[in-house]
Amino acid sequence: MMENDTIDCNYLKNIHEKDAILSFSETASSVIKEKVSTYSNELIKESKIIAKKDQSDSISAKHVEIASKNLMLYSGSTLYKRLSNLGSLFLGTSLSTLTSMFLNNSFPVSGVLIVTFFGIVGSFILGKTWN
Repeated sequence: MMENDTIDCNYLKNIHEKDAILSFSETASSVIKEKVSTYSNELIKESKIIAKKDQSDSISAKHVEIASKNLMLYSGSTLYKRLSNLGSLFLGTSLSTLTSMFLNNSFPVSGVLIVTFFGIVGSFILGKTWN
């Protein structure tokens, strides 16, 4: 299976033929088949990557599950990606500032409050976007 990168879409003809496919126009049916084929191929490629990272000889169900979660995470809205970047920026800035405070042995109250605030906000945003 690892040398095959595509899935034959002929099996889609029989899936829900009486219920779903017949209720769609020909154009809609072809778009559905194309989208499923694209997702299947991306899932196979991502599963291969996960299996190679795991140094496995074959792709297991665990690899496919992880790949599926990765694809759902990557295909999320750009809002989550931007929030994740913002959370990383807040957390990184607060840790950098905290390190500078320790190196300079200077802990002004306003600085500590700002570092704490941005650290908590950054951690919260990252926790929500990685969930």
